[in-house]
Amino acid sequence: MEQKEINFKNILLKVEKDKNETLKKIEEKYKDCSVEDLEKSLRIQNKKPVEISFISKKIKELNEKLIVEKYKSSSNILNETEKEISPKIKEILIKNSLLKNENSAVSPSTTDASASLSFGGKTIVLPSNQPTTLSKSLRKSDALTDTKHIKLEITTDNTINIIWEDANNYQSKDWVALYNYKEALPGNYVTNTWYWAGNYTSGKVETGVTYDANRTQQVRYYNYQNELISEYTVESQCWVDIHADIGSGLQVNWPNYSTSGSYDIIAIHNSNFGEPKDINNAIGQCYADKNDGDWVSGVINCGLPYYAVYWSLIDGGKYIKQACSKPLPPLDRKLAMGEYYNDESSDKTSIAAFFDSTSVDEKDFIMITPNEINEPGTPGYSAKAANGIALSSYGLSYNEVLYYWGTYFSFDNETGAFYIRQKSCALEYKTWITNNFSKLKNRKVRNLALPGSHDSATYSINSNSPKSPDADGYKYPNYLLTPWSKTQTCTVYKQLCFGARYFDLRVARLKDQLYIIHNFYSVPVKEVLSDIFKYVSENVNEVFILHWSHLYLVDDDNKLLMNMIIEKLGKYMSNSNKGPDVKVGDLVGSPIICIYDDLVNPLSGGGGGGSGTGKRPDTDLRDPRLWDPSCLSSPYETSRYHNFESILNFLKSRINVPKRKVFHVCQAIITIEFSLTFFNEDLLTWTVQHRNKFNQFFNDLETFASPTNIIMTDFVTFYPLSSYCIRRNTLEFNNSN
Repeated sequence: MEQKEINFKNILLKVEKDKNETLKKIEEKYKDCSVEDLEKSLRIQNKKPVEISFISKKIKELNEKLIVEKYKSSSNILNETEKEISPKIKEILIKNSLLKNENSAVSPSTTDASASLSFGGKTIVLPSNQPTTLSKSLRKSDALTDTKHIKLEITTDNTINIIWEDANNYQSKDWVALYNYKEALPGNYVTNTWYWAGNYTSGKVETGVTYDANRTQQVRYYNYQNELISEYTVESQCWVDIHADIGSGLQVNWPNYSTSGSYDIIAIHNSNFGEPKDINNAIGQCYADKNDGDWVSGVINCGLPYYAVYWSLIDGGKYIKQACSKPLPPLDRKLAMGEYYNDESSDKTSIAAFFDSTSVDEKDFIMITPNEINEPGTPGYSAKAANGIALSSYGLSYNEVLYYWGTYFSFDNETGAFYIRQKSCALEYKTWITNNFSKLKNRKVRNLALPGSHDSATYSINSNSPKSPDADGYKYPNYLLTPWSKTQTCTVYKQLCFGARYFDLRVARLKDQLYIIHNFYSVPVKEVLSDIFKYVSENVNEVFILHWSHLYLVDDDNKLLMNMIIEKLGKYMSNSNKGPDVKVGDLVGSPIICIYDDLVNPLSGGGGGGSGTGKRPDTDLRDPRLWDPSCLSSPYETSRYHNFESILNFLKSRINVPKRKVFHVCQAIITIEFSLTFFNEDLLTWTVQHRNKFNQFFNDLETFASPTNIIMTDFVTFYPLSSYCIRRNTLEFNNSN
C-alpha cells in the first residue's frame, strides 16, 4: 500500500509563508486607494477577515493623515479651538504631537473651569463645553454618587433613545454617549451619538441609531471631569450555532441578521484549545447581514473541533467576539493497532495503525513508533493518503508488534500547530477484560462483544501441506486451494494477546498426532494447547471461548483429544453447569469456556458420534468442563456465503432475531464454491478488498446498538476488532445483563 510522508514543520512554515504572502498581496492591491475607494471595496462580499481588517485599518490611517495635514498650521488649530474640536480629532492631534495635553481633567472646584492645551509654546484655552481628553478609560470617583440614572430606550421603529433623570441639575460640561461594546474607551462612542447633557433639558435624546440586538448596547453619563457617573447596558441577544454531517459543508445559524452590522462577520474556526481568539485565524466567513442567518459554508466537516463565532467590527479595524458556538464534537478516529497485508514485506504483513478515514483533513497524519510519544517530532504518514490503514516498515516479532504505538495528529488553525488527537497501543488488548473488570464483571458473557478467530490455527498451511479429510470435495491442486485455506497469519497465543476471545478449532489425525485442519493439516493440537496454556497462566481472568468442532475423529481419537484438553487446560476451565447465563465475574480463576462439539462426526457420513447413531459416544466419560454445543448458535448458509453482498444480507437478516439465550457467532467470512473465478485471487486478497465493508457493518451495529456477541473473521489481527469490542462493552447503553 502506497504511503505518503509529510513533514509537519514544512506545513507550519508554509502556513506562515502563505499568511505573509497574502498580506503582501493585500497591501499591493490597496496601496493607492482613497478612503472612498476603500469604503466601496469594504462592501464587496466574500472577503477574508484579514483583508477586511486591513482595509478598516487603512481607512482609519488615511482619515488621521487628512486631519493631521489640515491642522499642521498652528493658526488652524487656534481658529478651530475658538469653536469646537471633537474629542476624536483632539485625540489624533495629541497622538501626532500637534497638541499637548497639560491638564487632563478640569478642576472639580470650578464650575466653569477651562482646560488648556499647549501648541508651539503657546497655551490654548479650550471652551468649557468640551471634555479635554477621552483617550483613557475613566472611572467614577468614590466621592461621586449616581444622580443621573441613565437609561437606553428602544423605540417602536427599532431606534435608540438616551434618557437620563435630573436633567435640570447638570454641570455645563456633562455629556452622554452611546457605545456598542462594553470595553469601549470613552472616546470610542458610536459615530454622531455624543451629546452635551446641558443641551437637552428634557433629559432625552433621539440618536436615530438602529438597535442591533446582536451587539451589547450601552449608554453612559460622564460629568464635567470626564468621570463616569452612570451607565446602562442592554446585553447582546446574539447566539450562533454550527452543525453538519461528516463530509458535508459546515452550516451556521444566527439571529437578528436583518439588523446586524454591515461589517460584522460570521466566521468558522478550527480550535482544539478552547474558544477562538483571533478572527484572522478563521477558515471560512460570511457577512452577518447576509444569508438570512442560515449559511452553508464551503468548509467541509472533517471531524475537527469547529466553532462558529459572531465577530463585530469596532474602532481601529478591530473585531470583538459577540457570540461563540459550542464546539462541534470532533470525530472519534477509532485508532487501533494491529497488522496488515503488505506486498513489500517478506512475510506479507506489517505493523498497522487502523483508523476511521471518513472525511480526513488533508493535514492529519499518523505516526507509528516503538515507544509512546507526547508531541509531533518526526514526519508521519498522511492520514488522507493512508485511507484508514497506515503501515510501518518495522519488523514483526511478537514483542515489537504488541508494544508499538500509533499516534494520530491534527492541525489547529488557532494556534498554528499540530496536536495529538488520539493514541493507541496493542498492549492494551492483551488484558482488555481484566482492565475493564469492574465494568464487565456483572455482564453475561453472551452479551459481551468478543473478537472471534475463524479456523484459528491455520497459520502454518502452505502449498506443501497435506490435504485433510475436510477437503475431499475439492478436486483442485494444492497451489490453488491453499491460498483459500489459510485464514490466519499468526499463532493462537499472539491472537490472544491481540484481544481475540473466541477460537474456532477443527481437528483430524495425521499419522501419530492430532492436527488442526482446514482443507489441509496445519499445526499439531499440542502446539495450540501450549499457546493457550502459556497465555491463560499469565492472564487468569481473561475470559475466552474455545470451540472444538468439525472433529474428523474416531471414538478413540475423541477420547484422546478430550484428555489432552483436560490435562493441559483443566485447572483453568469453567464447569458447564454455569450455562450460557454465566457472568464474567463467575469465571475468575477459570476463564476458559470450552465447547466440545462431538455430536456430529463427519467420518461417519454425517451421523452422530463414531457409529453414526446420532448419540454422543461414551457420554458417561464426558468431563463436565466440556460444554455442550447447544449453548452456542453459529448460523451459516453455505449457499449464501460465496460473495460479499449475499454474506452481508444474511448477517443483516440475523440481527433482529428474538433475544438470544445462548452464545452467538456472527460469521463475517467467505466460503469458496467450486468455481474457477475464485482462483483468480486468494482469501488474503479478498479480505483486503472487503475488510472496510465488514468494518462499516460492524460500525452500523454499534451505531444502532444492535445485539452483538462473537464477531468471527478471517485474519483477525487485520481488523480493529479488539478496540471495537472494548468500546462497545464499556459504553453505557450496552451494559445490559
